[in-house]
Amino acid sequence: MKKPILFLLSLFTSFYVFAQADFLRYYGMETVASEKLEYRDGFLQEDEIDNGDYETCRIFFCGDFSFSYYYAKKNGNENAIKINGQTFVTGNEMCQEFDAYRIRDGGKTYFVLAGYAAAARFVRFFYIFDITDTNAVRFYKMVSDLFFAYQRDEDFLGRYKNQLCFFAVTDRWMASLRKKDDGIPNYYIAPYFIDGDELKEFAEGGKRHRVYFDFDFSGEKGVHNITRNFEK
Repeated sequence: MKKPILFLLSLFTSFYVFAQADFLRYYGMETVASEKLEYRDGFLQEDEIDNGDYETCRIFFCGDFSFSYYYAKKNGNENAIKINGQTFVTGNEMCQEFDAYRIRDGGKTYFVLAGYAAAARFVRFFYIFDITDTNAVRFYKMVSDLFFAYQRDEDFLGRYKNQLCFFAVTDRWMASLRKKDDGIPNYYIAPYFIDGDELKEFAEGGKRHRVYFDFDFSGEKGVHNITRNFEK
C-alpha cells in the first residue's frame, strides 16, 4: 500500500508547481467580487424527502439560504439540485464534496458550487446558478478536466475582455474518445461566458482564446508544451 500512496503524493507535488493561476495570468483579467461561503449540511430521513423520484437528499444551509442535493434516483441515474423551490438536473455524476461561492458582477449575483466526484477520471464540476432573481433562477454547468488536489482553492473566474468568464480545462483525447495526433498539446484551458441560457466558449472575431499544454503523468516534466491562443 505504501508505494501507491507515495506515488500519489509525488504526483500531487509535481502538479502544485504549476497551478491553474499560472495559466490565468495569460489573460490579464480584472478581479470580480466573490466570496467563499461556509455551510452546514446533513441528510434528510426518507420520509422527509420532498421529491419522490429520489431515495437520498442532502440539504445544505449556506448563509441566508439553503439548497437540496438529490441523488440515488429510483429510475435513472441523474442527480438534481433544488434552490428556492426550483429543481435543476445536474447529471449522472455524484459529487461527494462542494466548495460554495457567491459572485457579484454587473448587477448580477451568482451562486457557484465546485463539486468533487470520486471517479477514475480527474474531473471538477461547476454548477453555476444565476440567483439575481431568486424566483427565476438560471442554471449553467461547466466541466473541467485535470482536477487534482492543488485545484481546491484555485481561481476559476475573472473579468476578461469586459466579460465575466469562468475557466475550465478540456482533455481533447477524452472529449473525442480518441487520441489526437495533430501535433497540438492534449489539454487546453479556455474562458467561458454566460450568453442568455447558454455557457459559451469566448471567441473574438472567430478566434478562440485558448492556452494549450501537455502534462507528463510520470511527474518528470509536469506541465510542458504551453502554447497560447493556438487555433484549431
